[in-house]
Amino acid sequence: MAGDILVFGELRGGKLKKITKELVTAARRISEGLGGEIHALFTGEGASAAAEEMKKFGFGKIYVAEEEILHKYSTEGYAKVLADLVNELKPSYVLLGATAMGRDLGPRVTARVDGVMFSDCVDLRVEDGRCIAKRPVYSGKVFIEIAPKGERTAFIAIRPNNMPPAEPVDGESRVVNYSSNVTA
Repeated sequence: MAGDILVFGELRGGKLKKITKELVTAARRISEGLGGEIHALFTGEGASAAAEEMKKFGFGKIYVAEEEILHKYSTEGYAKVLADLVNELKPSYVLLGATAMGRDLGPRVTARVDGVMFSDCVDLRVEDGRCIAKRPVYSGKVFIEIAPKGERTAFIAIRPNNMPPAEPVDGESRVVNYSSNVTA
C-alpha cells in the first residue's frame, strides 16, 4: 500500500543477519514520521525461522518465500520474489542492507519495478513530510542528503552498523507464506 515500508530481511546460511534489525530501526523512523505500515520479506533457507524470530518487531505482515529453489541465493530468483511482492504491495519504501546481497539485488529490482535507488546510506530522517537519506561521497569526505520525488517506490540500501538494532515491541505479526513462482 502507498506509504508502507517493506524491509528485505537478509539471511546467511539460514540465519538472520544483524542488518535486518538495523533496517527495522530505519523503517520505524520513516513510519513514525510519515505513517504507513512496516512489512518484511524473508527469502531462502531459514526464512520461516527468521520470521518467527522477528514476529515481535512490529511488522504488519511478514512474507516468507522458502521454496527449495530459493535455499541458495540467486540474483534472478530473489529479484523475482522481491519485485513481485513490491508490484503487489506498492510500498513507498523498500529497505535493504548495503551488503553484497543488497548491492546485487537492489538495483536489479529497482529497475524491474521502475523505482529509484539510494545506495550506501548511513542515516535516515523525516522532515517536512519527506524521507531524507544521508550518504557519503568523495571517499566519505562529504555527505549528501537525498530524497525521493514523485510516486515511484524508493529503494534505500543502508550500510551495516550505522543504526542501532531494533528491539521487540508489543504485539505479534502475521506470517504469510508467499508463493514465489520461481523456476530453475
